[in-house]
Amino acid sequence: MEYKLRGYTLINKRKDRRLTVDLNARVDGDAVTVKDISFGGMAIIAFDADLEIEDKVLVEIDIPTGGTLSLNATIVRASANDEFGLQFNGMSAKAFRQLEDLQTGQSRRKRHSLKASSAGV
Repeated sequence: MEYKLRGYTLINKRKDRRLTVDLNARVDGDAVTVKDISFGGMAIIAFDADLEIEDKVLVEIDIPTGGTLSLNATIVRASANDEFGLQFNGMSAKAFRQLEDLQTGQSRRKRHSLKASSAGV
């Protein structure tokens, strides 16, 4: 029996919905930009970071409403254009709530309501 390859499709193995973002962060102290994030991991752009697949790293994401979300992760994907995929390794309850706020948009709503209240609205 012959099979002809007519094309291929990348299989999305993610269990969680991704949120497209543009957030400043640090990976092991090096500045990066977060492109998208989910409960399972995230994609970053890291021009100056020395990262390799299977590296265990500390991620610190600047939250729009203030504060920092700190997570442990593993580098699981690397591309030639300085993009990396990270998978989170466990998560504290506080980190989960912060990430949940980002996912549901509560961070943006809180920031908006803070601006409105400080403007006297």
